[in-house]
Amino acid sequence: AEDTQRTEIWYGPANDLSAATKLADLAYPQADYRMQQLLAGATLFFWARLVDRTGNVGPFYPVGNGVMGQASSDAGPVLDLLTGKVTKTQLGQDLIAELDGLQDQIDELDALGGYVPTQVYLKGQMVVEADRIYQAKVQVPAGNPPPNAGYWLDIGQSVETANGLAQQVSTNTTDITRIDGVVTAQASTTNALRASARDDSGSGAKADALKGWASTAAIVQESKVRATEIEAEATKTTQLQATVGQNTSAIQETSSALANTNGQLSTLWSVKMETTTGGQKYAASFGLGLQVDPSGVSSQFVVRADTFMLLNLNNGTPVSPFSVSGGQTFVASAFIQDGTITNAKIGEYISSTNYIAGQQGWILKKDGTFEINGVAPGQGRSIMTNRSLRFWDVNNVKRVQLGDQTE
Repeated sequence: AEDTQRTEIWYGPANDLSAATKLADLAYPQADYRMQQLLAGATLFFWARLVDRTGNVGPFYPVGNGVMGQASSDAGPVLDLLTGKVTKTQLGQDLIAELDGLQDQIDELDALGGYVPTQVYLKGQMVVEADRIYQAKVQVPAGNPPPNAGYWLDIGQSVETANGLAQQVSTNTTDITRIDGVVTAQASTTNALRASARDDSGSGAKADALKGWASTAAIVQESKVRATEIEAEATKTTQLQATVGQNTSAIQETSSALANTNGQLSTLWSVKMETTTGGQKYAASFGLGLQVDPSGVSSQFVVRADTFMLLNLNNGTPVSPFSVSGGQTFVASAFIQDGTITNAKIGEYISSTNYIAGQQGWILKKDGTFEINGVAPGQGRSIMTNRSLRFWDVNNVKRVQLGDQTE
């Protein structure tokens, strides 16, 4: 009607208009409404009615049973949506990324060499002198060898023989910069340990002696803090790495916290593992993340692995009540209060929790045999099986039997 003011939409979880509540008022001629944050497979019933400009309220449509609507129960699109949501968070991006570049600190150790009197050293460059590692505090003119404290910091030790190498380095940096009027204060500390071995005499060029180790193990720990007038961030990363020839295994643990005045807060803790063999990389990771931004609050616990398993010991024997492997979920025993299943395959039988043969509940077996007990206190009872249908009155006297008379 031309004088329609609005459409009222009412809804409820049951097909009962008296228990429904108003969902929305849609100003005429609006004819589309989308519900958000629905649980997958949720079933609801809907009614609508018109109200005109003078306040007259029309009848509900439908008059009796409501229009049933059901959110999709297809797991595929839901999982795709959740995956896309998680991978956009800081935690998701961290878990799918390769290990952070702490390799730079290890590469710096590879480049270590003895002090050269004719060379000018830039701030931050390192040299080895008498088994100690020194780092240039400022630019060092030629002819100023360690341990001159005006130019050099003693940051560690390097001990090398023909077949072995052990190094320990600890560095600290602080910096305050102003870029485009923004003042940034930052500080970092790095600790590195390394041990290497080779199985030859170690003869040859020094570069080959450093690069030709048959096996290398390293631990690098880096802590950073950064602050501006609008943001503060703290990060701690520890990486362990072992290499033999072209094969490498590494594990990295990261903790970080960030806050700024734009309403963004985030915390992250993750463990990432990575191996390289034959040029092929393999990875696994898991982590916890909490992120707050103008779009809302998001918390995640994410595991990246081919197999995810809960493991218990039963009388000393390992057992798994729950596992995800190869894209499939395996559950030994489950109690589900409310479930939606798109497709199901039953191995032996399905039954109600209260089933007692010949008395109550129901059962359906894989061979096609079934039993359904209908019991109404004070009204008698009935049994339906694959062979017969029987009815008893309130006095437990059988009144009707159809089918097999031997049951």
